[in-house]
Amino acid sequence: MPIVGFPSSTYRETPRVNGEHMTWIGRKKIAFVPLSRPNAHPPDFIPPDWENDILRRALYDPDPVTGKDKSLRAFVHTVSSGSPTSMPS
Repeated sequence: MPIVGFPSSTYRETPRVNGEHMTWIGRKKIAFVPLSRPNAHPPDFIPPDWENDILRRALYDPDPVTGKDKSLRAFVHTVSSGSPTSMPS
């Protein structure tokens, strides 16, 4: 089940204005869209509990071996130096 999220350039380079790096000040909202491709070969399989699977991957997704959180929330928290918070809406 692919999840469409950040374009790869979002976390590889900081946007620039007049050659200077822009800072990200204030609150920002991030949207991600679950994607199902019925015309793909083979078509994507949608799990029976898709809604909870998406919430788990977005908010708290512990690795079964290490226990480390590999969720989208943990990723954003890490790349932003720990400043954002996320709440499901």
